[in-house]
Amino acid sequence: MPRLGSKKSRNGCQQCKRRRIKCDEQSPCANCMRYDFECSLLQPDRGLPIVPKHTQFIMEDPAPGAQTRTSSAPPQSSTDDATPSVPSPTVHGLSHNICDWSDTWLADLELMHHYTAHAYLSLPGSPAAKETWGFCVPQEALQFPFLMHCILAFSAYHLAHIKPSSQRKYRYLASTHQAAVLGELNKVLLEVTARNCHAIFATASMITLNAFAEAENATMDNLMEVFHLLRGMDTVLSSTESLVHNGPFATILKSDADTPRPPPLLSAMIAELQVAAATVHDDPHGSKAAMLQLKDALQHGIDTSRHAAFRATVYWPIKLNSAFIELLKSKENDSANEVLEYYLKVLELAGTDWWWLSGWRNFAR
Repeated sequence: MPRLGSKKSRNGCQQCKRRRIKCDEQSPCANCMRYDFECSLLQPDRGLPIVPKHTQFIMEDPAPGAQTRTSSAPPQSSTDDATPSVPSPTVHGLSHNICDWSDTWLADLELMHHYTAHAYLSLPGSPAAKETWGFCVPQEALQFPFLMHCILAFSAYHLAHIKPSSQRKYRYLASTHQAAVLGELNKVLLEVTARNCHAIFATASMITLNAFAEAENATMDNLMEVFHLLRGMDTVLSSTESLVHNGPFATILKSDADTPRPPPLLSAMIAELQVAAATVHDDPHGSKAAMLQLKDALQHGIDTSRHAAFRATVYWPIKLNSAFIELLKSKENDSANEVLEYYLKVLELAGTDWWWLSGWRNFAR
């Protein structure tokens, strides 16, 4: 199975290496600019420890005039026993310069509390499926750190969405957990077993939502990154689905018994795609096939889910062939761009219902 996530950067900055995320190796890199860090690529001695310009954003945004703690000195520990048994952002990437142990654990506790109290209710599915997401999945995560990281990332992205004033803090925490998920998941995918398949299934299902939520800018490059992850996760889900059907997360896979009537816009789009495909004759690039695949994805969503638009947004990318995705990336083929416009309409419609897609309603064409 191909490696999930972005390709490794060999000459990245120290901050990105600590967080185990891809560095663009610019000077300064985009990640350090995004979070206002002093990037090691700007420094002549890259062996020196890097301290962020400010650290108070890890805590709640202070009230006007209030004093904030900006000390970045790492906490002292006399023994290795202080290391927690469940990996935290500090263990998997956050340096001690960014926040101390208590800050990290408080942040993780806040994220888990928010997930079990609120965030899980925003996941798609029946009431029984939501109950599984809210109670059974966190219990399973106690045994599998990659699933725990995925839950905490989802919760942090949700908090970033509902608390704009603290968005920077929560998006930082979310991206750190999301990076840890990919690192851990790439290891366990080498051996999928009856014991870990349920955690892998839940992670593969949730990590794609995180990927949509992660993109601060709805651009073609970010969309293609999500497509890449969706296609990789489909392979993971296919390998675990038969085992999950008889396991504790079976309710997540069950189709909705009562599927409501689809929005008229989707039915009209199916007919429009059928007509548009019929007018395509000379098609060396596969645009006609992509149109019909989008039509089928919409029909599949209508037939199998009460969330037809969302189902189509994740189903269509995994059915495309790699050559057509490369064509989309180029942005130079008119017929491919036409198909993408149809998909973006579906994505925009789904974004009215699902918070992790809301940022994609303003796609940068």
